[in-house]
Amino acid sequence: MKIGIRAAFCNGIALRALDLAVAYAESREVWSAPISTHQAISNPLAEVKIDIELARNMTFRAASDFDSGGDCGASANYAKFAAARAAVKSVDRAIQTHGGNGFAKDYRVSELFWPARLFRTAPVSEEMILNYVANNILGVRRSY
Repeated sequence: MKIGIRAAFCNGIALRALDLAVAYAESREVWSAPISTHQAISNPLAEVKIDIELARNMTFRAASDFDSGGDCGASANYAKFAAARAAVKSVDRAIQTHGGNGFAKDYRVSELFWPARLFRTAPVSEEMILNYVANNILGVRRSY
């Protein structure tokens, strides 16, 4: 179930990045209004929130499958795939929301990039998860 633990970690990264982005968007004013009032800022944050909730739901499902003693291979792989992607997307959106400040250490956003990006690749890469789903869930024959 280590994949599920990594999914939970990625969910945490994603939520932290989103929290930082929302707080910044609410406090940063341009043209006499918080930047959060502009749909170009708020809509991408809303999309990230949906991605995070989808990933969290898959993580809860994987944990439930594990706890019930059932086969959690599929749900754990779905969760890790979704959570790693949500984390990277959330961090990217947080950096974009912060603008140039997204790279400043004081705002604590850019430090989330490396752990988020790491889990798209390791210890099980997206490609290997896709192979698992294709072969074990869909029943597609292997080419190797």
